[in-house]
Amino acid sequence: MKGLKKIALVSAIAAISAGAQAELKSLDDSVMGEMTGQAGLTIDLTANVEVGEIAYKDGGFISMTDMKLGGAGITAAGAAVGANTVLDNITIYIDVAGAGESNADFKFGLEAQVNDYIADSPATGLADLAAQTTDATQQAAIGAYALHRSNGGAADVTSIADLLETSTGAADGAIADGDLVIHLGTTNGYDDSVAGSEKFDGVDFGMTLGEVALRKSDYVVGSSVDPLAPAAAANTVLVSGIELAGKIGPVDIIIDEDTSKLAVSAYFQVAGGVAGNAAANAMKFDFMDVEIGRFAMNNSRGANKLATAGYAHAAAVVSASSKGLFVDVKDFSADMDMEDIYIGGTSIGSVYITDLEVTATMDVYGH
Repeated sequence: MKGLKKIALVSAIAAISAGAQAELKSLDDSVMGEMTGQAGLTIDLTANVEVGEIAYKDGGFISMTDMKLGGAGITAAGAAVGANTVLDNITIYIDVAGAGESNADFKFGLEAQVNDYIADSPATGLADLAAQTTDATQQAAIGAYALHRSNGGAADVTSIADLLETSTGAADGAIADGDLVIHLGTTNGYDDSVAGSEKFDGVDFGMTLGEVALRKSDYVVGSSVDPLAPAAAANTVLVSGIELAGKIGPVDIIIDEDTSKLAVSAYFQVAGGVAGNAAANAMKFDFMDVEIGRFAMNNSRGANKLATAGYAHAAAVVSASSKGLFVDVKDFSADMDMEDIYIGGTSIGSVYITDLEVTATMDVYGH
């Protein structure tokens, strides 16, 4: 199992670092000699990623072209407010648990982010945190989160370790010897670079995608982005002009050494397009002639308003099944906005969904 653990660790590092410039910190000779030691790895990540085409072949093809990932500034809406074009301010912690270690020895979820905020800012505790930012939305989110905790609410909507329990209350999902633990958070959680505009600075991101299209079985892979031998335009474009930006909150991943299951818990905010600005729409579903002017997903309304610091939340467990790949969605919760919806060039208004909550299971296999 030691060999497998090291392979899993190296694979995780390679996946996170692909196409990126990463700084490895706090690595002395003893840590380099024993990568699975308790000291672990810390990676500060800065990246821009561009992909000309991703093509999936079954009989015919689904192709995705002109994909870019960076800071929020790569989108039209982000550029308009001067957002950074680089995906940065990310710190990733990677550890393999040792004998005697438990959940308390590792960073998790919103609790880890709040503790980072306190450490990075002049705050002396949770009660003092809201006073450190001039942003009214952040102040409201911190206040709602504090109220949630004082009323007995858990630090996270779903504890990452609890996801691996075999049954409710079994308490057998806790981190134990040999488990791989990955936590993504912010490098600098507090921005006071401009006096009077202090804020808690999360990981902003931007993602653009040219189009997703269907193509016939004789399609030549890569030809849609080859200027010397371009492919014919796709007859059926599923979606095009995607421009999404937002914030990445805390992300936690555990691979359980005993069961070979992967658990993930992620907090995020997504916003795309500008309502009323056709030149900066969020996306277009070409084959249905439907456009969405502005799209947003967060936690800003409803019964649990801002309790997760304004983030939408997704949590799932992934494992092998008798058929193929089993995905158990433990929690997907968000508020969702779709504004300026056009069908056939005519506006049909906007749609707002509050307190969306989903649990589901999926068995994925070939046929």
